[in-house]
Amino acid sequence: MTIAASGVVSGVVTFRLNSGRDARRMRREKLERLFLAHTAFVGQLGVSWFPYMKVMDGSISYNDALDMTIKREADRERHLETIEMLVALYFPELSRGLEELTAIRDVAAATISAHKEAYKRVGPHPTKALEKLKNSSIELDEHTVRFRSEMAKLAQALGARSKYAA
Repeated sequence: MTIAASGVVSGVVTFRLNSGRDARRMRREKLERLFLAHTAFVGQLGVSWFPYMKVMDGSISYNDALDMTIKREADRERHLETIEMLVALYFPELSRGLEELTAIRDVAAATISAHKEAYKRVGPHPTKALEKLKNSSIELDEHTVRFRSEMAKLAQALGARSKYAA
């Protein structure tokens, strides 16, 4: 009886240890996917602002910027949806960082939209929108550093071996 009971207990303990290890491994894999999606989205977002910065400084026309945007959009993956899904399902503790990212994106989009409307009325002109868009770019860089730091802390909590994990 004792041998049978110890075998059952041993099996249960082994099962629990293995399932916990597998769950941590799966979350680390999802965190790696989040890191890649976030990096890709931040890169896409920053690059998408450059043509409009060139319009705002008078280097190119608005039509040229739109042509560049359309050409780039054809090959663009939808990384933000991946980020939103992974944060919602696996990493709700990163929700604040996601909200920060979308807020930065929204401010930049509003800046570009407002400039577009002024450009339609006035044509090429000196504008403070360029400085505002540059500030959004700086905020995006700062967000990236903070978000990566939070992901690295999560990776360490999930058993990543390097202090530079994630």
